Amino acid sequence: MLFDLCLPARNEGAIIQDVLRRLVKALNDISCDWRIIVAVNGTTDDTVQRIEEYRQMSPDHASRIVFIERPEPGKGAAIKFAAQYSQADLFGFIDADLSADPEMIVPMANRLIRGGSDLVIGSRLINIKTTNRGFLRTLSSQFFNLMAHLILGVKVKDAQCGLKIMNSKAKNLLSKCREEGWFLDIEFLAKAVQDGLIVTEVPVPWIEFRYAGRKSQVNMVKDGWQAVKAMLRIKRSNKYV
Repeated sequence: MLFDLCLPARNEGAIIQDVLRRLVKALNDISCDWRIIVAVNGTTDDTVQRIEEYRQMSPDHASRIVFIERPEPGKGAAIKFAAQYSQADLFGFIDADLSADPEMIVPMANRLIRGGSDLVIGSRLINIKTTNRGFLRTLSSQFFNLMAHLILGVKVKDAQCGLKIMNSKAKNLLSKCREEGWFLDIEFLAKAVQDGLIVTEVPVPWIEFRYAGRKSQVNMVKDGWQAVKAMLRIKRSNKYV
């Protein structure tokens, strides 16, 4: 059994080597073969060179770390590109800032290996005591998920957590999604609900800014309105009527 973990990376040269070290450490405890697919998209910095340097410094893991390049930006586009590239039995993705604790990857993957789920998703909202996040951002996430429930029938507590792991059935569904940006998660979950996939949600410890100097690119008012528009677009395009 092979597990591919996608790491979408756009201009992550400053942190990519530390991110890879953390992911390799976490994945060494998994009971199946694994690879990290770095989906480099729209990058203008030295991300690719840093990945190559890490591979040279870590020859024992070099064959397990591959990178694929897509010139167009967009987190969703990068993840779909990796899903289409992957031939693995299990597939997952995690945000490059590792706000979601990478130590949760193996327990989440093990749930899939044991069977009973098609998709295991991390949640920042099941246990907020382990979530290092501002009150307003937590509130905005709760509002987002309420709207996702009302508009698309998605009943999970946290649709947008950047850590999700799935079987090949769910991976094939993911690769057919249309959203190119950060609304891919909600489209994917809406499709999963429509197709009757078994979704399991687990709490994950969360550190909003693990790496110094990083800032959120989300504007709660502007992007909140864009989120509602995206849900309506997803509903129309996928015929959720």
